[in-house]
Amino acid sequence: QNYDARQLQRYLTETLKKNTPYDTVLAELIQGEGTSDSHGATNFLLRYDVEPGPLAGAVSRKFLGVSLQCAECHDHPH
Repeated sequence: QNYDARQLQRYLTETLKKNTPYDTVLAELIQGEGTSDSHGATNFLLRYDVEPGPLAGAVSRKFLGVSLQCAECHDHPH
Protein backbone atom coordinates (compact mmCIF):
# COMPACT_ATOMS: atom_id res chain seq x y z
CA GLN A 1 0.00 0.00 0.00
CA ASN A 2 2.87 2.38 0.75
CA TYR A 3 5.05 1.22 -2.14
CA ASP A 4 5.46 3.82 -4.89
CA ALA A 5 7.31 2.51 -7.95
CA ARG A 6 7.47 5.98 -9.49
CA GLN A 7 9.44 7.33 -6.53
CA LEU A 8 11.86 4.41 -6.71
CA GLN A 9 12.34 4.92 -10.44
CA ARG A 10 12.88 8.65 -9.92
CA TYR A 11 15.46 7.93 -7.23
CA LEU A 12 17.37 5.48 -9.45
CA THR A 13 17.27 7.87 -12.40
CA GLU A 14 18.64 10.74 -10.31
CA THR A 15 21.44 8.66 -8.80
CA LEU A 16 22.51 7.43 -12.24
CA LYS A 17 22.53 10.97 -13.60
CA LYS A 18 24.69 12.09 -10.66
CA ASN A 19 27.02 9.14 -11.24
CA THR A 20 26.54 8.05 -7.63
CA PRO A 21 28.82 5.15 -6.65
CA TYR A 22 27.17 1.72 -6.78
CA ASP A 23 27.93 0.93 -3.14
CA THR A 24 26.25 4.16 -2.02
CA VAL A 25 23.11 3.42 -4.03
CA LEU A 26 22.91 -0.12 -2.63
CA ALA A 27 23.42 1.08 0.92
CA GLU A 28 20.61 3.62 0.53
CA LEU A 29 18.28 1.02 -0.99
CA ILE A 30 18.90 -1.50 1.77
CA GLN A 31 18.84 1.01 4.64
CA GLY A 32 15.63 2.60 3.43
CA GLU A 33 15.60 5.70 5.59
CA GLY A 34 12.74 8.17 5.34
CA THR A 35 9.21 7.96 4.04
CA SER A 36 8.17 6.46 0.72
CA ASP A 37 7.02 9.78 -0.69
CA SER A 38 10.10 11.79 0.31
CA HIS A 39 12.89 9.27 -0.21
CA GLY A 40 12.59 7.02 -3.22
CA ALA A 41 15.09 4.43 -1.99
CA THR A 42 12.73 3.47 0.83
CA ASN A 43 10.36 2.05 -1.76
CA PHE A 44 12.79 -0.78 -2.50
CA LEU A 45 12.18 -2.16 1.01
CA LEU A 46 8.47 -1.50 0.80
CA ARG A 47 8.28 -3.45 -2.46
CA TYR A 48 9.16 -6.57 -0.47
CA ASP A 49 7.14 -5.59 2.63
CA VAL A 50 10.41 -5.46 4.59
CA GLU A 51 10.19 -9.26 4.95
CA PRO A 52 13.66 -10.78 5.43
CA GLY A 53 13.18 -13.82 3.15
CA PRO A 54 11.83 -12.09 0.04
CA LEU A 55 14.13 -9.12 0.61
CA ALA A 56 17.26 -11.29 0.87
CA GLY A 57 16.19 -13.14 -2.28
CA ALA A 58 15.66 -9.88 -4.17
CA VAL A 59 18.95 -8.34 -3.05
CA SER A 60 20.95 -11.44 -3.93
CA ARG A 61 19.25 -11.86 -7.31
CA LYS A 62 19.30 -8.20 -8.38
CA PHE A 63 22.68 -7.11 -7.03
CA LEU A 64 24.77 -10.28 -6.71
CA GLY A 65 23.35 -12.33 -9.58
CA VAL A 66 22.72 -15.30 -7.29
CA SER A 67 19.36 -16.88 -6.54
CA LEU A 68 18.96 -17.72 -2.86
CA GLN A 69 15.25 -18.37 -2.99
CA CYS A 70 15.76 -22.03 -3.90
CA ALA A 71 17.56 -22.49 -0.59
CA GLU A 72 14.35 -21.70 1.30
CA CYS A 73 12.80 -25.03 0.28
CA HIS A 74 15.78 -27.11 -0.88
CA ASP A 75 19.12 -28.08 0.57
CA HIS A 76 21.15 -26.16 -1.98
CA PRO A 77 24.77 -27.26 -2.54
CA HIS A 78 26.00 -23.66 -2.86
